[in-house]
Amino acid sequence: MSDLTEILDLTKQFTENFIFKHNENENLSEDVSKARIIQSLIDQFYEEINAEEEEEEEEEEEEGEGEGEEEDGPGKGNGVYGIDTVGFKYLGHTADVQFQTWGNTLEEAFEQQLLAMTGYMTDFELVDIDETIEPVTFGTTADDLKELLLKFMQEYLVIFSLESNLFKKVKVTKLVKGKEGEEESFKIEAVGYGERFNLDKHPQGTEIKAITYSNMQIIEDEENVEIYVIVDI
Repeated sequence: MSDLTEILDLTKQFTENFIFKHNENENLSEDVSKARIIQSLIDQFYEEINAEEEEEEEEEEEEGEGEGEEEDGPGKGNGVYGIDTVGFKYLGHTADVQFQTWGNTLEEAFEQQLLAMTGYMTDFELVDIDETIEPVTFGTTADDLKELLLKFMQEYLVIFSLESNLFKKVKVTKLVKGKEGEEESFKIEAVGYGERFNLDKHPQGTEIKAITYSNMQIIEDEENVEIYVIVDI
């Protein structure tokens, strides 16, 4: 399923770019219409998949079972960390896992996605901030907000892979929302605080292989921000 959704996401992204660039080109009006039909079919597919997943979750709740909780592994506890206004939790998803994060601002919701990654790779409660280690400064750029989030999370995977750093706290110091479609106009900078992974202290959690666009959602309103990201495990 993850391979199919990645192909669909790339297809949708391509059609969105095509429509954006050629929407007013009369010579390509027929092709633009076809691109819109493709987008509609992809959206319909995701709606059907989401409806099926919601039905499955409702059935699990009625039976008093938590399939995701049983598979959470080390560090997940009840799968919820934080408070009402800022935090993260894990949602069951076919063959993968979905991170739901929330915050008062977009920056806070972005920060929580990285902490959710920490909590899936090991026991979050056992990770401390080592004052002897320099905080990790990192950042990235992108053409849109979803790409910025994906690359932001990928940066953490690279940092963990190369330096074994686990983040207990992340602070976004700069987030620029540029113009959709304008190359690298979206920017983010952050600082990560934590310690290096140590098997004597940190239980081995679940390896995160990749961050995906599959059903990625960034929901902003006047009061808070919610983000949903599915990762390949």
